[in-house]
Amino acid sequence: MKKTLVACLLSVSMVFSVSSLAFAEETTEAETTETAETETTEAAETDDSKTTGYLTDCFDPDGPILLEGAMEMETSYMMNALENAEESYVGPFYCVSGTYKDFPVVVLRTEQGEANAAASTALAIEKFHPCAVINQGTSGGHDPELHTGDIVIGKTTEAGNAWKSTPSAEGEGVDYKAIEMQGVYSYDASAGEFTQKTSYPCDESLLKAAQEVKDTYTDGQIVEGVISTSDEWNNQADRMLFLHELTGSSCEEMESNIAAQICTSYGIPFIAIRILSNTGLHDEEFDPGTGEDCQKYVLNVAEKYMTSK
Repeated sequence: MKKTLVACLLSVSMVFSVSSLAFAEETTEAETTETAETETTEAAETDDSKTTGYLTDCFDPDGPILLEGAMEMETSYMMNALENAEESYVGPFYCVSGTYKDFPVVVLRTEQGEANAAASTALAIEKFHPCAVINQGTSGGHDPELHTGDIVIGKTTEAGNAWKSTPSAEGEGVDYKAIEMQGVYSYDASAGEFTQKTSYPCDESLLKAAQEVKDTYTDGQIVEGVISTSDEWNNQADRMLFLHELTGSSCEEMESNIAAQICTSYGIPFIAIRILSNTGLHDEEFDPGTGEDCQKYVLNVAEKYMTSK
């Protein structure tokens, strides 16, 4: 009888021990899960970039101004003008950082074309955290009122090759005028998503700086206009006039609007400044010397902007 009672008590004790152990393990797992969830929530709440994808920490109001050009003829003068110059690369893209009139500057050679402009601009923003970006260089004329040596301050930039054609049946021919501009996408912080824009306005403070130093340039006129970006080089007068009539484009080139698109996504102030190096509307051939002329003016714009902040 006693042996049977002892055996029963031992059996009950073992059951309670196993149950207690299982309960403890479940409690520990629950606490661990709750702790991990809390840490994840807190991290998300303290880091907006993880929840919105908006990399606001790449903008530094005290950072350098980033000056861009696609070719050596569009960047060498600015690079040589820097003091305390240091060469470096962002990815495969060459840049020189230093000071100009005692303020910090980075000059980036984006290389030609839209893809290169996008990649190099994003990489430079990630590395240098600029206070503003100026994309500058040469361009071809669309506006019949402009000539080689004239400078266009891009009050807006546009994607000249982002369009949709009007449907037509086989055999009806090709109508290059039957198009509707579509625009390109960039991150909109207020909307919390990528939105489509047919044009990108410049930063007002950069525009003001460009306006205030107009009189430093005497080799042509300076106008405010629309800079059209696409990986194309138009030589047909009627097409250039059509593009000017369609969108109000002043000139064409291959990088500015893409840089504007990237800067918008990162929340970086931006402006494009382009000099006409040629215009088929007046049979004026490409003049490489205009590249240096534009850089001289842009350095004046940069100095005015940096000293006016």
